[in-house]
Amino acid sequence: SYINTLEAIGFSDSRTLLVCVGLCSSLTLEAVVRLKNLEDLYAEDILGLPVPDDERYFDSIARRVFVLNCVHPVFEALYDSVRENLLDRSGAVLIEETIFPAIWNDNIYIVDPSARLQIQCEIDALVGLAFGITPELLKSLYCQLFPVMEKYDRGNGVNRLRLIKEASEHFQERGW
Repeated sequence: SYINTLEAIGFSDSRTLLVCVGLCSSLTLEAVVRLKNLEDLYAEDILGLPVPDDERYFDSIARRVFVLNCVHPVFEALYDSVRENLLDRSGAVLIEETIFPAIWNDNIYIVDPSARLQIQCEIDALVGLAFGITPELLKSLYCQLFPVMEKYDRGNGVNRLRLIKEASEHFQERGW
């Protein structure tokens, strides 16, 4: 989907911005957009997208979005504003505390393709959990609504469903 005629979205804080990016980059919200048969997204469509009531996963989502997207020193101010809030409350399969040092450096963001895939699968699992979606339902959505992605993954030897399921089980075991 493409976002049209939208010039700006304001957020009250940087955590909310990162969570919004995580939600919008997830298979769950992309499935909603596909089920609504929206080819182009307008402001009213974005405002009509569901937001999970369960915020327990938001810090973990925000932290992962940061390391996937904030890949340039221009994000240092954002890094400083979110670091304290996200460091202690966000368990991870892949991300360790060492990735969030006290001072910005070029090793903060993730560039390795397999690590980036793992983190995106963790975001998909966390968003699914925030919406109360089981790994089995996520599997159904993936297989039915994303056949091109599934074919591409299979061709590249990627088992996205296994990664999402393992991440989901990890987060559930944490006791959220």
